[in-house]
Amino acid sequence: MWAFFGWGADYPDPDDWLPGLFGTGAGNNHTGYSNPAFDALSTKALAELDNTARLSDWDQAQQMVMNDAPIITIFYREGFVLEKPYVKGLTTTGMDGALPGDTFYNLVTIAAH
Repeated sequence: MWAFFGWGADYPDPDDWLPGLFGTGAGNNHTGYSNPAFDALSTKALAELDNTARLSDWDQAQQMVMNDAPIITIFYREGFVLEKPYVKGLTTTGMDGALPGDTFYNLVTIAAH
């Protein structure tokens, strides 16, 4: 069986997509992937309050998925931003769509040029 599907994050954090795409019985788990060790680590990561430990758990969980290979990643969507050298403070994130840095416009300044 094969399928072509993609995913765009709702917010830039692994807990937005890893458990939903690869958790046993998850609604968007179209591959049928099931790994009890992944499920346990996901549960742990979702409850973890220390951000460093939480991200480490998600890193391990992602490695499990990639090692088990329920998917083959063909491409990653990416965007490019052309910024003049006198534009200062433009902060881009992985969540930027049509408006790069749209969350941080209050930090943008234009230097003399």
